[in-house]
This record gives sequence, C-alpha cells and structure tokens, in this order.
Amino acid sequence: MNLRLGAVALVLAGLLLSACGPAEKPETNPQPAQPTGTPAGLPSVSHPKAEVPKDRDLARVVSTLTGIDACRLLDPTKAPSLGKATVRRTSPHTCEIEGRNALVRAELGAWGDWSKRFAWELGEVRGARIYRQRFDDECTVWMPVSFDYSIRFFSSTKFTRPETACREADAFAAAAVPVLTKAGTPARVPLAGWSGCAALSAILGQPVGSLQLGGASSDFVNGCTGRTASLGIWYGTALKASKKTLRIGGRTVGVDEYKECSLTWDQGLSGQPAPNDRIRVDITAPTCSAGQQLVRKAQTLLAGPAPKRASAQYPLYLRADEPDSPRPGACADLNLDDRTPCQPYVPVDAPKSAAEILRRAQADPNVVCAISTASVGKILGAGLQPVTTRDESCTYVEQAHRLQIVVGISNQSSLAYQSDLQSPKIAGREAKLKTGAAENVLVVDCGQGVFLELDFAFSKGRAGRLDPARTKDLEPLATEIVGRFF
Repeated sequence: MNLRLGAVALVLAGLLLSACGPAEKPETNPQPAQPTGTPAGLPSVSHPKAEVPKDRDLARVVSTLTGIDACRLLDPTKAPSLGKATVRRTSPHTCEIEGRNALVRAELGAWGDWSKRFAWELGEVRGARIYRQRFDDECTVWMPVSFDYSIRFFSSTKFTRPETACREADAFAAAAVPVLTKAGTPARVPLAGWSGCAALSAILGQPVGSLQLGGASSDFVNGCTGRTASLGIWYGTALKASKKTLRIGGRTVGVDEYKECSLTWDQGLSGQPAPNDRIRVDITAPTCSAGQQLVRKAQTLLAGPAPKRASAQYPLYLRADEPDSPRPGACADLNLDDRTPCQPYVPVDAPKSAAEILRRAQADPNVVCAISTASVGKILGAGLQPVTTRDESCTYVEQAHRLQIVVGISNQSSLAYQSDLQSPKIAGREAKLKTGAAENVLVVDCGQGVFLELDFAFSKGRAGRLDPARTKDLEPLATEIVGRFF
C-alpha cells in the first residue's frame, strides 16, 4: 500500500484549481489541529501549532469604510493621463471618474476573499498590499482591508496596450494610501452615514459581525446580507412601474416575487444629477409578509439620524507584511480548502538511514522536510517554503504560485505499474521518471524498501502563464537529497 498517494492527490488537485481560476469561497473555520500519525511501535509526536492569523473585526471595518468619502479616492490630479475628467457619485459609498479614454470606479467593501485572490497578481503600493486582475484593456486593483473585503479600483481604458491598462487604477490606489491611514472628512450626501449592514443590523437585531457585506441590489458596503434578509442602498432614477406595487409608510413599493420577495422603494433625493438623482432602497426576504415588516422598519430608521459607529480601524488597508488569510505562515500559499490541515515546517532532526527515515516519517511528516529543506534551498533558492499537510510528505510552496513541490517517502513506488517512463540513475540508484507539461514525477529506489518521490507541479500562478523551465532542477534535487541521506 502506498502511504502517500492521498496527500499528493490533494495537493495536485489544488494546483489544478489555481490553474483554472479562483476557487469558490471556502468555509472559514479555524485552522484545524495538525494531525500526527503514530503507527504501532512509534512514540506519539506532537508539535505546537502555529499561531493562526486573526481577521479584523468586521464592525470596525464597516464603520471605517462608512466614514470614507469614495470620491476623495479619485482626485483627478493623481492621474494626469485622464485629462479633463468628470467625477460622479454613484451611491453613498461608490464613485467614478471619467476622462480621456478611461473610466475608473472606486468601490468600498468589495468581496474577494483570500481564496479568490490566490491566483491574482500580488503587488505593493506605499507599503499597502494590493492585488491586480488584468483583462485586455481592463484592470482591477484590490486593496484588502480584511481577509474577505477590499477597496476596489476598476479601470476600463481605450486605445491602450495591456501592459499599461493598470496605469490609472494603480495611480489612484497609490494616492489612496494616505487617505486610508487616518480619519478624514466623510461624504456630505444623504445616507452617507449609513452602511447596508448598519441598517440591516438594526432592523434584524443582529450584530454587524454576523452579517456579510453586499446584498439585495447593492454590492460593497452599501449592501448587506443576513440569515433571513438582505438590504441595499443605491442611487438611481425614479422607481419604474412594476407589475405589482404596495403602499408602505406612505411610499410606493415595487414588488418582485421571483424565488424570494424583493421590495424596492424611493427614499428621496440623492443630491446628485440624473441618472443618480434618487435614493433607492431594496429589501429581499423569504416572504412578502416578512419583507413588508422590514420595509416599515427600514423607512423609519433611514429617515432618522445615522447610527453611532464602532471605533475606526486605521490604517484601513492591510500592510504588505500583514497576513490576509486565516492560514499560518507559508500555508497561505497552499491552494487547498480549510478542511485540509496545514502547518509550517517545524524543524526536527533528520534520521541517518533509509529505514529510519521511513519509520520516523510515518509518525511525523516534518522528518521529510528535515531531509529536503537544505537541498531545496540549494538547488531552487529560498523562495520555496516547506509546509506539512498529512502523511509522509513535505510540500514546498512559493508566493508566485507557479511551482509546488511535494517530497515524499513511501514503502513502494507510485510509478511501479506505469509504462512509457524514463529510467535515470540518481546518485547511482535506480529511478523512474514521468514527465508532462504541468507535472513531473520522479521516484528513486533508496533501498531497504524505501522510495523517495518528488513531484514538480506547475500552474499559471499569479503571472497567468505556465513556465515549466524549472523541470531541469528535478533530477539535481533528487541527487542532492539521495547523496545526503541515502
């Protein structure tokens, strides 16, 4: 029985996910404990768990986002390439600027959690962490403010080359850093003191921390979703005629009963020019009876003063050296779901014989890292960091997410029954090599019934393109490990 196939399959599955695109949002459970196998005859092995990064308090993040004037983040002087530009407020907490051949939007509280960001280009502006997404003449710059939410700068340009598509979004993101470092002047427009979650929290009697930003017809901090309802605040034109309407609180409310009940009404003037001259609010609930009760509460609430907000979080952006995921250390660069335990490598002594390496690795996967870390650093450099998941393997990950290496120890070869393999000699020992465009597997017979396996798996990573050039390091790495320990 091969003791490693399960771990390798999980890791390679993660690589395939990152090559094809971002994974769906996983469950954000606390980091599970690192399991340690203890086969018969071996002592129990345990290591202190790495400290799990803690996310920011959502109530404080929402409070701070609400206090920011989104249009302050789009100062025309910060992007001279726009020429003469027009700034438009499109909701209480979103803004856009349109100039010569380009349109840029600033959006507060965009959802894009760490699992979605895994394949995005990583960068830094003025000490703040950012991510970029590029598509032809469009660019989106994400500036995380928590594990799940960001301030987003979206730009659409004309007559530009792909390599310059992010010019305006980058310029505004860099200019935003001083604004997001300390409290400034909030927007002076109707409902600017409200966030979707502040309103929904008061209506439902649920704390902001139990809600999610974005909901009903409004994304970002303007909208909010709870267990039983969602609410959105946005700017638009006067309410259009609906097939069904109700009168609630003296206002006409449009009703849409497709799947759930969506109720939309006009809350008053926004102070902005058409087509953003009216404040629109909508609530979605499981039934229209429940929705009507929420509409009455929301109309009364929004007609009154804005609520007292939680203490602010400054600086609002995450620094480049701050964690932006719930995974400890280099585990943040391993594309597996939260149900797969991961811990950074804990240094242990390396055994001196093949049989003892296998025996000890069955109890502690850190042993596999111990026999390979120095060799990986020597052959491939310091960019690859070791982590352990389960079974007798050590996985090396990098921030670029283009190469992932799994080093494993087993009692039989995973290539034993495969054909069309190469048969190189590794430090004088028999080996089998399977090659491919995105994966290369080398298994070395180390004697004493022990096999060393190296998997080089390539993905497009943050750069968006496959580069298997480091395949050339596979055999030298195996030679180095075998020469040192076998």
